[in-house]
Amino acid sequence: MALKNAKAKGTRNEHKSRDLLAAQGYYVIRAAGSLGLWDLVAFNTTYPHTAGHPVRLVQVKTNRPPSKTEVNAMAGLVLPWFVSKQIHVWHDSVRDPKIIEIK
Repeated sequence: MALKNAKAKGTRNEHKSRDLLAAQGYYVIRAAGSLGLWDLVAFNTTYPHTAGHPVRLVQVKTNRPPSKTEVNAMAGLVLPWFVSKQIHVWHDSVRDPKIIEIK
């Protein structure tokens, strides 16, 4: 039963990250059930009228940072200048995620 609850918590946090990005003007696609590097792909619908990257790839974590293996895999992915790579780490009882930019 704990695994099911952990999965539900992860899904809730993916939705919170989706809503956070949508509030910033992004159109967000959620890769439901994804076992890949990215949980969310976000396209800024107001670019170039706003600062920031027009495309964001986001991995969502709950109560733990990503492993070194995950970070290395994300960092090794070469993308165009207009795509940013982020990790949103949500902790219980904290309103906003810690956002880690991957270079």
